[in-house]
Amino acid sequence: MVPGGRPVHRPLRLPFLYARCRTLYGGVLLAKGRWEEAETELLAAIRMAEGPGPGPRAEALARLAELRLRQGRLEEAEGLLTERGGGRAAARTAARLRLARGEPSVAAGLLERALEDGGEPHIHGERRQRAAAAPETLVTARLALGEVDAARAAAARIAGLVGGGDGGQVAALAALAEARLATAAGRPEEARWQLERALGLFARLDLPHELALVRLELARVLAADDPAMAVAEAREARDAFERLGARGDADAADAQLRALGAGGRTGPKRVGELTRREQEVLRLVGLGLSNPEIAQRLFISRKTAAHHVSNVLAKLGVRNRAGAIAYATRQADQL
Repeated sequence: MVPGGRPVHRPLRLPFLYARCRTLYGGVLLAKGRWEEAETELLAAIRMAEGPGPGPRAEALARLAELRLRQGRLEEAEGLLTERGGGRAAARTAARLRLARGEPSVAAGLLERALEDGGEPHIHGERRQRAAAAPETLVTARLALGEVDAARAAAARIAGLVGGGDGGQVAALAALAEARLATAAGRPEEARWQLERALGLFARLDLPHELALVRLELARVLAADDPAMAVAEAREARDAFERLGARGDADAADAQLRALGAGGRTGPKRVGELTRREQEVLRLVGLGLSNPEIAQRLFISRKTAAHHVSNVLAKLGVRNRAGAIAYATRQADQL
């Protein structure tokens, strides 16, 4: 109150609301492939959420972990998922991280726990999309374990969320799940039809990362019967991943191109004495990964991984991995 008795109106300070808004906007930017802007918004949301409580902070951390996972920065993604909360989005990111590391049983367990609350038949919009995302990843995990019936049940959960005439993201996820089931059952024509349907939906929604992932799956399905088209799809996928900065996915597309006899990336891009591939190998050596783990991460053979590590050691003038780790630590801000 002022001396005259009149109330003074001050603007409300709602850090929870501000953090939530920036988290949601960061998620939109992430989906649209504007990853640098997404990172800026999500880091701001995390700072704003320091005071309001664990919920807003955990949600922002989960979104940033999803960005790191898409960038192929698995260790950083895992570090961001240590706080409780984040809901199904965090559970799905954690599960996808486990899938990337070849642990489908752990991924399936994480997703099943996240889905224990049951179906959500009357939700709409973004909540419907989030509800469909976890079972879509569960389909992949169950198929990796050879559990086709469980995968089919997870796909049915997504189908139950598709509204009448739904041409959005949920319908695209449903088509993707059906394509994976068809591939597992040896029905490539059905898989191709479903993937092309998902491709059209993701293109209309302007979701570049999802679009590139579907292109890569389509390349794998087409490899036997239409190798020329498979090469075209794999190249489109790889180029899209490189534009986005999705390093792990770009490596997977490159591996598919090599399998198709189309060769990998067109010439090394050098940073100092190391090629781009050797820079990536050095980064992984610096994280303590073994040669087999590097091979799995980069979709190359163990022999090729060992060759890259040997080249890195020679070019750096160090005798062992410990020397490379020390170098990587000193140069971390430049890699």
